[in-house]
Amino acid sequence: MRKNDKGAASESYAALNYLCYILFALEASHSGLVHRLGKAAYRKVSRVRISPPPLPYMKNRTSAGILLIKNGKLLLQHRTADAPTNPNLWGCFGGGVDEGESPTEAVKREALEELEYVLKNPRLIDTETYVDKLGEQGGVTHTFVEEYDGSPLVLHEGQAYGWFTLDEALQLPMPEYRRSILARLGNQIFEQN
Repeated sequence: MRKNDKGAASESYAALNYLCYILFALEASHSGLVHRLGKAAYRKVSRVRISPPPLPYMKNRTSAGILLIKNGKLLLQHRTADAPTNPNLWGCFGGGVDEGESPTEAVKREALEELEYVLKNPRLIDTETYVDKLGEQGGVTHTFVEEYDGSPLVLHEGQAYGWFTLDEALQLPMPEYRRSILARLGNQIFEQN
């Protein structure tokens, strides 16, 4: 690398860092494409060791999560320690419902993005408004279930995944709203249509 190339690389790093800060700021107030760009930038920035600011807590968010089931066990995601929400906790694969998207469309998209898994017919088993840590409305979460078909899973988000019985899942560190949903639903999760 020539000396001038080094200066250009440094400027590119600074520009990337600045762009990421802008995307994170926009993500707090917009949804849809900007939200997706912010998450992608967060992952890229994490890989090049630039520390982006933490995302602000998002109130009134609508999300959709999938519980894949096989042999009486649930598939759960272990989020990374630097995840913008619920870091280092266990939960469902899934994410935000983008503007103009139904919860079913969102959960199918999220399963494909996060696991390269194509959901065939996710069944909605719960919709709940949950409360944030301050006692205010945190958002609405839609929980879907589908029998796992054995297709390969490729992890793109989170540090790990695992298959757990309901009792094992309830012992994992996870957001309280997710634990209460699992506890309330109980064996209903494993009932077929």
